[in-house]
Amino acid sequence: MFVDAHCHIDLHPDPQRILELAVRSRLRVIAVTTTPAAFKGSVRYTDFENGVLPALGMHPELVGTRKSDMSQFAKYLDQVSWVGEVGLDGSARFRSSWADQLLVFEQILDECMQAGGKVLSIHSRASATSVLDLLQNKPSAGSFVFHWFSGSLKELDRALGMDCYFSINDQMLSSKSGTAIAKRIPLERLLTESDAPFLQGKDHQSLAERIESTVNRLAEVKGSSAAKLCDQITENFSTLSLRYTRKSDG
Repeated sequence: MFVDAHCHIDLHPDPQRILELAVRSRLRVIAVTTTPAAFKGSVRYTDFENGVLPALGMHPELVGTRKSDMSQFAKYLDQVSWVGEVGLDGSARFRSSWADQLLVFEQILDECMQAGGKVLSIHSRASATSVLDLLQNKPSAGSFVFHWFSGSLKELDRALGMDCYFSINDQMLSSKSGTAIAKRIPLERLLTESDAPFLQGKDHQSLAERIESTVNRLAEVKGSSAAKLCDQITENFSTLSLRYTRKSDG
């Protein structure tokens, strides 16, 4: 069994086909969304019974133009145990919305705290220290998974000290810095992700095949067998997913 802890199923050209292939492959997926307004439509491409779970998101790249969508965030929060994609983006392209990003991310953390905690899939491009500062001040917001982490090793160590998890994709393992990050993360804090469709695999590859490729490459980096690594990632995913409930879980 493979795990894709960060996938934008709803943004694929044929999301229903992606869902069906994931279920057929017994792939466990966190189907992240980019705004609360998109959640109502995207949740149709999930399947709780078969482990394709929705996540409620507010992507920091969209805060500058879609901040008003946050008015719908609380409306859907009880329906999920995962929240994502959320976080901060300090890159030059999105720096103009930085003040609003800080306000929105803090609001998300506050609402997660009030809901009893969620698992958050977090974007932190050029902003890891700021993200960690906010998380450190609001630990009861839940459990934190850094998606495609690209911060420094010092920031990585700080995140590890805060019990954060990390989802790794194939592209991370194609760079020296990404490989160094993956090598430093303990097995019990690792997850895998596709970030599809933003990271495209080969045309014939399903999500499961992309994740299998990542597991094989990650196993080489970690000096582990692929089977052992896969079992550990599955255990990590199960531990996180069972940690918080959604309203319909009772």
